[in-house]
Amino acid sequence: MRLLPIHRCAGFSEGGARLFWLMWLAGVVMAATHHPVLAQGVPALSVASAPRVEGEGSRVNGPAAEAAERSRIAQERSAVHQRFEDESRACYQRFAVNDCLEQARSLRREQLGDLRRQEISLNDADRRRKAADAVRRAESRSNPP
Repeated sequence: MRLLPIHRCAGFSEGGARLFWLMWLAGVVMAATHHPVLAQGVPALSVASAPRVEGEGSRVNGPAAEAAERSRIAQERSAVHQRFEDESRACYQRFAVNDCLEQARSLRREQLGDLRRQEISLNDADRRRKAADAVRRAESRSNPP
């Protein structure tokens, strides 16, 4: 017996089926994040609680500052993973294991997303700096002193 794709069985076009499942997933996420019982399961931990390198809020200048920032992000990422492991172990002591695990995963996803955005910002600044250096080198080659 051959199974048909879900969009053919339900009478949706392929794009309509994708929209349906996307809306369904959004509804599940909204329900899980705003449900009062689910909201109290896992204690909120923030990335801000991790140790920070001095001068982190300022713009990263130079390779040493960039390396320190990347090191801080790596340390925070490992701390997030460790907290997730601790929380997931604690979830198995609760009655609603799956809800607790889902909240722990959601928190980890949010924190790792924030760290990823910081890393992307660093990569972007590094890319711009390298491009400016390449332009300067090209200009110095075309205009000898």
